[in-house]
Amino acid sequence: GETTNLADTQTTIRDNMYDQLDDWRTSVGAQMPIGWSPPGTGGTNLALNKPASASSEETLNGNLAVNGNDGATGTRWAADSGTWPAWWQVDLESNLNYDQVEIVFQDPATKTYSYNILGSNSAGSGFVNLASGTSSTSEVNTLETFSMASYRYVRVEIVSQSTGWPSIKETRVYDSTGSANWTKVDD
Repeated sequence: GETTNLADTQTTIRDNMYDQLDDWRTSVGAQMPIGWSPPGTGGTNLALNKPASASSEETLNGNLAVNGNDGATGTRWAADSGTWPAWWQVDLESNLNYDQVEIVFQDPATKTYSYNILGSNSAGSGFVNLASGTSSTSEVNTLETFSMASYRYVRVEIVSQSTGWPSIKETRVYDSTGSANWTKVDD
């Protein structure tokens, strides 16, 4: 007969529960990482389900640009190769004020990503660097805070990563209203 690894089963069950919880939060409009609301967000994700595009897409596996801001961490965008830099962007459909971008990278516990967060009023040119960073394997979500910006397009440019192809599960854009501290939203 087959043997089942209890630890793998528990991990799968936990991950499925987190995905379902995240999907539920999306359905009620409470965009936030599992368990916490980032400072200043007020829970409003300006990028949720807005038009998205990318430098390339891993279409054979369904890892399309639209998955990068669909509100579900069970989907993702992935580039079609390990060519650098690669980018994903969202069209906020108007100039909105924001000063925080949160990125949920694919496999954050095993990969580090170097990235730039860019803003522009044109889909393909005139991008301004709002923030640069390197993700940490100890973080599930990467939150960058910067001076207030008002651009229509927000681009995450991945300039390198430790292994694999560029991939983002979710990108969230926030304005500066709300709490000044991380807020616990569940136990």
